[in-house]
Amino acid sequence: MTKNLILTAVMLVITALSGQVLAAGDAAAGKTKAAACNGCHMPGNPAAPAMAGMPEQYLIEATKAYKTGARDNAQMKAFVAALSDADIADISAYYAAEDPCK
Repeated sequence: MTKNLILTAVMLVITALSGQVLAAGDAAAGKTKAAACNGCHMPGNPAAPAMAGMPEQYLIEATKAYKTGARDNAQMKAFVAALSDADIADISAYYAAEDPCK
């Protein structure tokens, strides 16, 4: 019994410390929220990278960097300015789940 209790406690600590697991976005909600993004970020547009299949955490960090100005792109900053952290997570989850070969 003590062994199970310790194992459970360790798993809870690991889960609590891994914010990525708790911060995962909702891909279904992200599909709707990404409508404005799709004009540029779909395969075949050489002016903007296609985001389908990119790692979710990378997309979250990159989007937040545009929002804060750490990445300098006025057009992207304008598009992401009104997005909440939840919006960014949802949109990132949507693109991460998409098949890049479509």
